[in-house]
Amino acid sequence: MRASPLFSKFLMNLYPPFLVSRIIVKFVSKDFRTVRVKIKKSFLNRNLQGSIFGGTIFSAADPFIALMYWQILKRHGINCEAWLKSAKISYLKPADSSLTVVFEINETDVYNAKEKMNSQQRFQASHTMEMRNAKGEVCATVETLVYLRIKNKKRL
Repeated sequence: MRASPLFSKFLMNLYPPFLVSRIIVKFVSKDFRTVRVKIKKSFLNRNLQGSIFGGTIFSAADPFIALMYWQILKRHGINCEAWLKSAKISYLKPADSSLTVVFEINETDVYNAKEKMNSQQRFQASHTMEMRNAKGEVCATVETLVYLRIKNKKRL
């Protein structure tokens, strides 16, 4: 499904696991190459020490890169499936305030994805993001590996 950035933002913000975890999509660029997400600290996502629960931080990193590639390639006429294949998170300091993360896919990433999808029908890419607190300090880094492949119309 090809969705507009505004509609995608709206749907993601209504997604129940994100609502409960207080994960909020703040911005989706028109070309889906940039998404900004905020994790609001609340009693719903606090751990025993009063900082944001690590699972919430990890959940915020999970879907976005795959969704971004999926929508970008859809706009280039490539119908594919996209998954997060793996992720590695490093918690650097307690998240004592709300966190912000910016997901970005640059022109080179898109070019490489299109080339691989056209020649091999599949593509993998690694991206690293930083989760920053209100002071701009990095509280966690997440390295994700996204996997894409041409959609097989015979599969259900």
